[in-house]
Parts: sequence; C-alpha cells; structure tokens
Amino acid sequence: MADVSPLTRGTREPLPNRRGSYCAKALIGGGSVYVRVGEYSDGRMGEVFITLHKEGSAFRTLMNCFAMAVSVGLQYGVPLEEFVELYSGVRFDPAGPVEGNPNVPECTSVIDYIFRELAAT
Repeated sequence: MADVSPLTRGTREPLPNRRGSYCAKALIGGGSVYVRVGEYSDGRMGEVFITLHKEGSAFRTLMNCFAMAVSVGLQYGVPLEEFVELYSGVRFDPAGPVEGNPNVPECTSVIDYIFRELAAT
C-alpha cells in the first residue's frame, strides 16, 4: 500500500472589522440585483452579499447561502478567477438584458451576471 500524505488544509484569513466595500446594482428581467463586496485592506475581495428583489424567498435564501459559501472560499484563498470560470455562462431565468451595468450588457442568469460583474472589478 502506498504512503499517502495527509491533506493540507488552508487557513481562513478573517476580514478586518472595518473594511472597504462597494455595491453594484442592476436590473435583470424586471428585478433588482444588488452585489455588495467586502474587501481586505489590500483591495482583494473577501466577502460577497447578494440581494434580490421580485424573487421568491426560497430563491433569495439559496442565493444568500451561495454568497456565504463563495465568501468562505475567498477567505480560504480560492482565487476569484476559479469562481468566475465555474459560474460564468450558467443559464436560468431571470436572464437577458442587464440595465445599469455597462460592463455586463446581457446575462444568461443572475449567477452569470454576478460573476461577470465581479470579474470586471
């Protein structure tokens, strides 16, 4: 039997208590989407918050849980580019023209919009 070294786990880098952030708002399919990002002092993203309007509570809750999982990944050192590659192009409704964001004129889903917005910053 071959020797297998134990898996090395990362260390979570907490965000400072007082941190910079930005908010991006867009309209997709008649509903508002707000993406809020908390940053480390060097400008790296460390947390993502997603607020949706005109969507059901179950979908809003799933998006909130998804944002928390992405945030934890960022804090453990997962590069943003990995998330962008995974989630850009995901397709589901609402989708279509994006109002309020010249960097992302159209999207295939809210997830697609969010990660293309994050990649553009």
